[in-house]
Amino acid sequence: MLSISAYDNLDYMESKLFATIELIRARVGILSLSERYDSLPMWAHYAGQAKGFVVIFENLERSFKGDETGSLNVPKPVVYTEWFIGMTFDPSTQDRLFFSKLSDWTYEREWRVVTSLEACRRSSDGKLYLRDVAPLHLTGVICGWRVSEKDLSALRDDLKQANPEARLISAILDGGRVILSPPLQ
Repeated sequence: MLSISAYDNLDYMESKLFATIELIRARVGILSLSERYDSLPMWAHYAGQAKGFVVIFENLERSFKGDETGSLNVPKPVVYTEWFIGMTFDPSTQDRLFFSKLSDWTYEREWRVVTSLEACRRSSDGKLYLRDVAPLHLTGVICGWRVSEKDLSALRDDLKQANPEARLISAILDGGRVILSPPLQ
């Protein structure tokens, strides 16, 4: 039987695990998507208390076809679990690192696309990594019920430029539920 002392030192192994996680985080980005537009907590958390927008994408798998790892550049649903299940040296477990979340977040119905930051371009201020998506995938934008007229006007212009066929829709808070209005002109 082979015995390696490093494997008996849990503190050492934990430090290597966290170093590996940090190395991966420094090299990949995640596009987080949802099947939902009608979640009040999501409008609060991700759309600036409904002052933001929801972008509607369709057929992203046509632009994100995956790579040889099976984990990068492909839209995949998040798996919700009661406990985090770690990754092992078995390559079939690599998705656990990127595509799992605790079951408290199930309401988000999230999908993710994980991509190398090398495939992205930096924003003009250098703070964001951006990945271009073909405009044909952008089929609409849902505006929060607290979006300002100024932001709505700017969005309308940007949307026409990006994809003139895309719809601009307003979300409305109606009796505590999020519903959609007919497309705006």
